Amino acid sequence: VEYGQLLEEQLEANRVKIIYDEVHTISRSEDGTICAQGDYDRYCGKTLIMATGTDNRLLGLTNEQSLIGNGISFCASCDGPFYKDKTVAVIGGGNSAIEESLYLAGITEKVHIIMRRDVFRADDYLVKKALNNEKIEFHFKKKPHALIVEEDTLKGLELEDSVTKEVEPLYVQGIFPFIGLDPVTDFVKDLGITNEQGYIDVDEHMETSIQGLFAIGDVRTKTLRQVVTAANDGAIAGQYAAKLVEEN
Repeated sequence: VEYGQLLEEQLEANRVKIIYDEVHTISRSEDGTICAQGDYDRYCGKTLIMATGTDNRLLGLTNEQSLIGNGISFCASCDGPFYKDKTVAVIGGGNSAIEESLYLAGITEKVHIIMRRDVFRADDYLVKKALNNEKIEFHFKKKPHALIVEEDTLKGLELEDSVTKEVEPLYVQGIFPFIGLDPVTDFVKDLGITNEQGYIDVDEHMETSIQGLFAIGDVRTKTLRQVVTAANDGAIAGQYAAKLVEEN
């Protein structure tokens, strides 16, 4: 949060106008002008850089949306302290799930890790640490079936056995899903610039197949999604977008 505030202050210091709006579509006219249609206005220019990032993938269960921030969280370091000495469940078997579980084990009374299969996708050293942690319990070949909610309060979740299909309750005070990310690209889904997973394909200049339209950060097709790589993308796209404006 603090880092984001510093970035905003830097933009304001350089007289960059910040507009709060939600873009629904992007189009390019015959003269090369690219426009973004928002709720409140239409924003047009010679170039446009998209940096919409990703959203945490949801479990797809009833009442999930209403419990986000009130029983369901996607950040252990942010919300973990709220569950001090309580019991929580982590959904997933990748690096993020195991790393966050290890962090939560240092705060909570008990951590239940729910995995659809009995095969880990996390690094071996993380798996070994988790398996040797007495506060972490694994539930293999289980998947979330439903949330247990009483008077708008999360009480736990029902787990379905992937083999027998039997359902059993698991009572927890908090749930942390780490089952992947989805790119925020619905607004360009009809432009033919995304791959099968929805990420935006770009060239070495961060430009899409549509001239003047760039994509940077987690929203583009890449193998490493970190702040440092996003900053690198931005520097490249900014340089070439400015060059394109000067040439036209």
